[in-house]
Amino acid sequence: MWRPPSRKASNIRRWLAIAALFLAGAAAAEKTDSVQGLIEKEKKSYQDWLDDAEEPPAVYLPATRLAVQVFSPAFREEEAQVLCHDPDLPELLEMTSAEADAHVTVLNLQRPRVREKVGDACLARPGDRVVAVGRGWQEERTLDDFSVQHEKPACPEEAPLGLWMTFDRPLHEDPLFVTTDPTVPAKDNLFVPAEQYAVAPAGPDIMSRLKGVVQFPEDFRATVLSLRVPETEALVLFERRNLTSDDDKLPAMIAVLVTKETVQSLWTERVDMRRGTGRFDFVGTLDMDGDEVRELVFSGIHQSCPYTVVFRRGEGGYERIPLLVRSCRC
Repeated sequence: MWRPPSRKASNIRRWLAIAALFLAGAAAAEKTDSVQGLIEKEKKSYQDWLDDAEEPPAVYLPATRLAVQVFSPAFREEEAQVLCHDPDLPELLEMTSAEADAHVTVLNLQRPRVREKVGDACLARPGDRVVAVGRGWQEERTLDDFSVQHEKPACPEEAPLGLWMTFDRPLHEDPLFVTTDPTVPAKDNLFVPAEQYAVAPAGPDIMSRLKGVVQFPEDFRATVLSLRVPETEALVLFERRNLTSDDDKLPAMIAVLVTKETVQSLWTERVDMRRGTGRFDFVGTLDMDGDEVRELVFSGIHQSCPYTVVFRRGEGGYERIPLLVRSCRC
């Protein structure tokens, strides 16, 4: 015969249910605390990694308005300082679980293996200061995320990938380059475009000083620019009048700086019948480091690849700033 449950039994079941809920809540809280503890531990580990970094060396790198390229398999300037050596970009993408067809993949530095690999390969860290140098402006930015971007490889055996670091905020236009050099301040660099300098044909007085510097000067058109730079008389640009197969590997264009005491050949692009003849243009002058001595800026094309080259006056004349550029071919 059915009998209703006693009040005592009902109370026991009620207390057992409450105890089960309490124990489940305690277990969930313990699990939450454990996960939160791991998160806080990883945050501290990441911050320690950032704080442990030294100041990066003074390097000069290509950039867009959004990011600076810190490594490419196509970098060919062996004498220049670098921020990153080859970090094995395909492996980094695997560690980040990136989609194979993603054009840009931000690396997850919260993962210890990714952080260790980037730290071993790079001297830069998020939070490092850089200065972007443009036509008339120099602006300070802070480096932010590391990202891997797809790019056209220079050689078939190279990975079609490059390593970039984004800025904390975009620039208003693409810069000429970005530098970590602490002597370069954020300021107006007093850029003067090439069009504002007086141009004249090369007279006999200038040409007489160029003997031995330019072979067969009659084969070139010569243009003289008066730069109004202290101790500098002229910048002379030579461009070969006619290109034939007999001129292969000979100079196609030459930039020569004439000062009161010396004549210095600055830059040369050569005739290349197989890969394409290089050429360059004089962009202008600017005072990058505020020493009242202007740097000379050129832009050019070499084997179909664009580049920027900058010359700064040193003790032995004008010296090329070791700005890293990408090659387009092996």
